[in-house]
Amino acid sequence: AMGWARRGFSSALRWSAVGTAGVAGIAGAQAWALHARYDPLPDARGPTRGVASPQIGRSRAETSSPHSAAGEVLMKARDEAREFFELKVRPRLERLEGRTARLSSKDDPSLVSAASTSMQRMIKNKNDSSSGLTRTLRRTRRVVIVGDSLVTGVGCRVDRCDGPMLPRRLGEVLAELIGADVEWVAVGAKGADLAAIRRDVVPALKRRAESHDGSSSSSAPHEHDDSGSTHTHKPIDAVVLMCGVNDFKHALSGRTAVSFHADLVACVDEIKSVVGSDCWVILPGMPMQLATIFPPPLSYLAVYASTVWDEQKRKMCDELARVRFVPSPSVEAMSERAGRGVGMVAGDGIHPNDAGYRAWAHHIAESVAPVLLGDGAALCEEGDGSERTSEPSKTHEE
Repeated sequence: AMGWARRGFSSALRWSAVGTAGVAGIAGAQAWALHARYDPLPDARGPTRGVASPQIGRSRAETSSPHSAAGEVLMKARDEAREFFELKVRPRLERLEGRTARLSSKDDPSLVSAASTSMQRMIKNKNDSSSGLTRTLRRTRRVVIVGDSLVTGVGCRVDRCDGPMLPRRLGEVLAELIGADVEWVAVGAKGADLAAIRRDVVPALKRRAESHDGSSSSSAPHEHDDSGSTHTHKPIDAVVLMCGVNDFKHALSGRTAVSFHADLVACVDEIKSVVGSDCWVILPGMPMQLATIFPPPLSYLAVYASTVWDEQKRKMCDELARVRFVPSPSVEAMSERAGRGVGMVAGDGIHPNDAGYRAWAHHIAESVAPVLLGDGAALCEEGDGSERTSEPSKTHEE
């Protein structure tokens, strides 16, 4: 009887191995077939950088009806005017104010005082115009979103020329949550895995950072924060790294979670070498359960692979300072944010559409906001709540 039991157990193991290999083979064939006939969507058109301001009383999405064409045009014109002021006019006003303050003593002090007061009044009137209320000028936060096609806006409507939805909406929600202007910048490459991000995107991030700062020379525009201190450069407060999908799609060809983790560590180190060790790096999980392109059993393998890859991101919280993992949102949470019955997937079946990006951006922003507010205890969803090598960031709020 013992011999029969051993033979039966061995037979079950063999059939299990054959079944597993069969499922893997079917999934592999499905993956190659999908890859062969996949028709990539274009990147979003429009700006890859902007400034979002908090809306007092109502969120930006509530200021006009989404079904009103005139309302959309007015909202877009308002946003473009605000971005033009923040990126072009305000730095020049502040530079002019600084030059006025440095006039020599032989000049008429009354003229110096009048000019300085005029500049301050112009800036203050701009800050108060949106709400009609006087508020403290808080330091603008800078958030850079880097990564793959999720950053370039594949899946977004291209007829509106609003730029990539995820970075833009992330900046808007963060501005609402922290009550301060948020400058967002998108730096991405379609189809990029971590190797391509390190090769192409990180150098592009470095060029953008250097061109924006213009070095910390005396001629650079000054920035004032809540505490009244003056900065000669604008630090990047957080980098949101969107990655993983283009890595685990290579799992069937030998790509492993261990190699992904090693590349992720190297990529985060390279990002911090560009933006500084005090900058937070945010690692969002991928909601692969929303994808509709994968048939079973490939769909099960895709969700499983994304879970394994996300676990490698979570481990980063325990290994590196100022790294935060944002768990993947559930389908229910995304649907609740987007609206019941609203489609959240683009026509290619893999990328989010505008509604999906908006819901996902709100989910990510809720985890990034405590970081921008200086909450040193807000490290990651799983962890011991203490930093490894860095001191908690200072709070800039009142």
